[in-house]
Amino acid sequence: MNRTNYKLLFSMQARHAYFENKPHSFLRCSPSQATIALLARHAFILRQVQNGVQLYAETEASYDAYFDERAPLDFNIASTDPNFFNYTKLPTDFQGLLVYASEDELNQSNNESVTLHPRFVDQPDALKLGTLQIASASMKASFDTNSPGQFEIRFETRHTLWQYHIFGHGISQLNIRSIDGAADIPFSKAVETTLANGQNAWQLTSEFAIPLGIIKPKFQLTYTDIATTTKTVVLPNADPAKLAMTERNGEKRIVSPLYVYV
Repeated sequence: MNRTNYKLLFSMQARHAYFENKPHSFLRCSPSQATIALLARHAFILRQVQNGVQLYAETEASYDAYFDERAPLDFNIASTDPNFFNYTKLPTDFQGLLVYASEDELNQSNNESVTLHPRFVDQPDALKLGTLQIASASMKASFDTNSPGQFEIRFETRHTLWQYHIFGHGISQLNIRSIDGAADIPFSKAVETTLANGQNAWQLTSEFAIPLGIIKPKFQLTYTDIATTTKTVVLPNADPAKLAMTERNGEKRIVSPLYVYV
């Protein structure tokens, strides 16, 4: 498409803190059947981009006719990453839909874009994560100022209790600390436990929930080996594909179990 012949009406982009806003495909936004018909009726061009969409109009007549019609644009949102629900901050046990609308009064606006506010609807749907509605009035307001509407959906990272299981022969005096030392998160005192395979291990659990992340290791372990030598190893980060549920003080908590041999 030669974009010099088209005028951008709006764009929507989803971002996720888990990837520290680095490029990564995790979401697809598809027009509803009614919106497909509307786009065809007005000769609009819908362009799929990574984690979002862009809408273009070729002629002034096409978008003038659309604004006169005042019909909203409806989209279905689906996750394309099988671990999306694991690393995304959502209510515990939530199985409904995330509903976004350009006219939602809780949307956050700045000089460049509008961050869409999610509404949680108890309406499970195995085929989609949520819905998005862009009102014609939302596009018209920015269009009149020659500034196409820019909308964002932002997802936060899930926090879990990180539970390390350290096993090896003759290890003792285990201690976990943050690698950078800037914001140490306390871990419980190492306690002996037995793994599912019958092997003995030391278990250390974070006192507070920690955000999942993929960029760099967060923690290191110091321990004393069988020769009474103090050693340090870098620990792996929690894997969003491996989560478990536990209770702490009567409250359901999500745990990330990790297994490390030293």
